[in-house]
Amino acid sequence: MRDKYVQEETYMPKLSEIVALSKIFGYDGVANAAAAFRQLSVEGGRALAVEFMDTNPAERETEDFLLRLGAFVPGSLVDVQDRLVDRKILWPTFLLSGASPSVRDRLLSAIEQPDANVNRLLMALAWIGDDVVVDTFDKWKSSVPTWANYLNVTADRYTLEAGWTMTAGGKRRDLYHTTCHPLIKPDADAMTIESGAAVDIQSPQTALCGWCGQKLVNLLDIDLTCPEVGFLGFSGRRLNIASCVRCTGYCTIFTDIDFHGKSIWRDDNEKPSYNGGDGGAWEFETMRWTIGPPRRSPFEAHPSIMYRGASQLGGFPSWEQDADFPNCPQCKQYMTFVGQLAGSDLYEYGEGFTYAFVCAECGTAGTVYQQT
Repeated sequence: MRDKYVQEETYMPKLSEIVALSKIFGYDGVANAAAAFRQLSVEGGRALAVEFMDTNPAERETEDFLLRLGAFVPGSLVDVQDRLVDRKILWPTFLLSGASPSVRDRLLSAIEQPDANVNRLLMALAWIGDDVVVDTFDKWKSSVPTWANYLNVTADRYTLEAGWTMTAGGKRRDLYHTTCHPLIKPDADAMTIESGAAVDIQSPQTALCGWCGQKLVNLLDIDLTCPEVGFLGFSGRRLNIASCVRCTGYCTIFTDIDFHGKSIWRDDNEKPSYNGGDGGAWEFETMRWTIGPPRRSPFEAHPSIMYRGASQLGGFPSWEQDADFPNCPQCKQYMTFVGQLAGSDLYEYGEGFTYAFVCAECGTAGTVYQQT
């Protein structure tokens, strides 16, 4: 079935075929379903969303299918988001991304009800993220609602789950790029493409980690003169974002960068209380990966969808846990996501993700690790 969906670009898959592909376990199932979804127009995706809602009452199946549809065909869920609210399907909250003003107003009204699931409603509103939502979150900072007293964090922190924050002036600032390129191993299954654009992965530095004494590695070593990475908006020749293969799993590692290859350990890095068991040096492999053609959506590598092939430049981070955009150690503002490496792409039994961030204004980079 793979050839059918990958090669026949004019073929428009039916709902039953995509549903069947989505249920196939393993990498082939994910790849085939993704190829089928990518061939849908927005109008075709909307039609399939309506058809699915009409014929599938099961909540879990609805969540799984619509998550994939929304991630691979942006804008395809508009005609069913009101119905999702009717059925109280608010998870994953990404399903409400870009919802209409009528859906937004329903959620704003629902959050004031005594039995409201405030956590999910706040995340769903963050995914809608229009001007009214931004203004409302800003007002909640100065006029704290009664229900907010029961939250573990302030209401405005929920915007991070949808990849944005508010400026001091109450405006929205996105923390990710809508452009997204997969990073592809040269021997990846039938995915090798001919391109001169490449990124070096885990290239060694001479500098040492301040905590364990091992050599730092450049998680991402990016040639900024490549046209494919122009969307990052960095002026310079080379971006090295360093990490420690041992300690990044336990803390955020910050470095000073200059967009010409410099990457220097910062003395204000905070030492983790634990950084792995004693033993020999932690091994790593230096690789050169291809920058693939742009994905249709910045959300394709959602961890519930893609567990191999999720390494990327740009796009939205595949959080395994809560959103964890680091604060720049200099300006204290949230840093912008640049890319990620999936453990399953690096090694046969690899787990989790290592994420890379940059504060361009301060010339600071940071790396964070998560796994389930």
